[in-house]
Amino acid sequence: MRKILFLCLSVLLASNTVFAAKLPAEITEFINKSYPGAEIRFDGVIILPDSTIYLPLYPAPAKEVQVLEVETSYPANTPFYKKPDVVIFNNDFVLLKVITDKNGKKTVLNLDPPPPEVRNGLLPQDMLVPRGLIIPENIKGIMGNLKIETQADRYIRLEPEKNDFTKTISYQKQVPTPVPLIDALKNKVLFISTCYSKNIQVVTPPNMDPDYALSQRSIPIDMEVVDDKFLLVTSYEKTFMNVISLADSSVIKQIEFTTQPTEIVLDKAKNIAYVASPEASCIYVVKLDTMTLAQKIKVNGYCEKLIVADNLIFYVDKNSAEVWGIDINNNYSMKDIGNVPNVSKLLYADGKLYLTCRTRNRLACIDYETLSAVGEYDTVKKPDDMLLYKDKIFILGAEDNVLRIISVADNSYVTDIKLNEGGFGTSISQVEGTNYAIVCDIKRSEYSVIDLEKNKLVNTYSMNIPIMEIRVSKKPAAL
Repeated sequence: MRKILFLCLSVLLASNTVFAAKLPAEITEFINKSYPGAEIRFDGVIILPDSTIYLPLYPAPAKEVQVLEVETSYPANTPFYKKPDVVIFNNDFVLLKVITDKNGKKTVLNLDPPPPEVRNGLLPQDMLVPRGLIIPENIKGIMGNLKIETQADRYIRLEPEKNDFTKTISYQKQVPTPVPLIDALKNKVLFISTCYSKNIQVVTPPNMDPDYALSQRSIPIDMEVVDDKFLLVTSYEKTFMNVISLADSSVIKQIEFTTQPTEIVLDKAKNIAYVASPEASCIYVVKLDTMTLAQKIKVNGYCEKLIVADNLIFYVDKNSAEVWGIDINNNYSMKDIGNVPNVSKLLYADGKLYLTCRTRNRLACIDYETLSAVGEYDTVKKPDDMLLYKDKIFILGAEDNVLRIISVADNSYVTDIKLNEGGFGTSISQVEGTNYAIVCDIKRSEYSVIDLEKNKLVNTYSMNIPIMEIRVSKKPAAL
C-alpha cells in the first residue's frame, strides 16, 4: 500500500513540475544560439523569428547528459536550422513543430508508430494552445489534462467591415492626403482605443482606416504593449486583464483579479506590470515573464493616475485628492505627499514630483524627499498629459492643442509646439527606442508625431476613426 501511495505521489509531483515548468536551461540556450531573437513564451511555447511554432514535450524523467545534442529528427538528419517537424534531444526532451495539414488545420507530424520519447512526453499543463490545434489520435496522451479550445474561443480578430462602432458617432470621412511616413513608424502597427467601441483598432501607418480590430467584451480602460509580443488590456465591468498575443491576434491568457482592474503601468526594469484597482484600494503586481499575479499591494483610497519611476509608485486618491508615494524597495511603504485637488497627471523627474491641475491650468512641483514646494506655475489650458524626455518635460494642453516644454533643471520655459487648430489632444506617448512621440487628437481624428530632440512637429496623420490613445508595436510576422 505504501508503494502505491509513493508511486501516486511521484506521479503527482512530476505532473505539478510540468504544470509550471520552464524550459531547461540547456534547451533555452540551444534555441537562443540556433535562432537569436526567438521567443520562449512564459508557457513554454517557442516562436521563431519567422513565426514557426514549436511545442515542448517534457520527458519523465529527463536523462542527465554532459552535452545537449539533437539525437533524432524528422525528417531524418534534418539540422535544427532547417526547422524539422520533430526534434528529439539526447536527454529525451522533444520539440514538435506546429504544421498545417492538407485541410488547412494546425497539427503536429503524425508518426506511425510514434517514437517512445514522443509517446511518453507531456505538454506543459499550463500551455496556451495555438488556436485550432488538432493532436493526432496516436499521441493523445501528450495532452495530459490540457484542454484544447476551438478557434472561436480565443481568436479575436475582426475584419474591418465588422467594425460598426461608427454607428454611435459622426465624423467626416477624410480625403487621403499623402504624408511621408517617418522612419520611426515604418514596420510598426498602431493599437488604437476610441472610447466608442469595444474593439481595439489595428492600423498600419500611414493608412487612414484600420486593417482589422481586436474584439473585446467591453470598452477598454487601458492597454499596454509588452516587448512587441503581447498587448495587456483592461476593460470596464470585467475583473480580468486580457493578455493578447500579437503574433496571432488571440487571447492567450486572462489574468483574474478579485476586483476590476483599471490602469496599467509597466516597470520594464523589473519586468513587472502594476495594475490599479481603485474599488479595492489596491495595486496588483503582475510578473510579465510568466504573466501571473505575484502580489496585491494594499493602498489608501481610490487609486488613480498611477505612475512608476525610480523604484517609486505614485497615485492620487480620487475621493480625498490626497497624493501618495510608495517605495517599492522598502516593502511598499507609503508616504503622504499632500492634498492636491483636480490632478490630471503625475510625473516624476530628478527627485521632483510634478502635478498638473486641469481646472486651474497650473503645474506644481514638489521635492519628494523633503515634501517642500519647489514652485507652482501657470501652464497650458486644460493640461491632459505629460511626457519626460531626458531633461525636458512636455505638457499637453487640450484646449489650445499645444505642447509646452519646460526644463527639468530649473522648471524654466523652453518653448511651445503648436498643434493643429480646432483639435483636442488626449495623450502623448513616446515611440519606444526613438526620439519621437505621438500625440492623439480625438476631435480631429488624427495623431501628430513630435521630434523630442528638436522640439518640433514632424508630421500629422489623419484617420477615419476617432483616436483616444495609441500604443505602438513592431509589426508582427504573419502566421
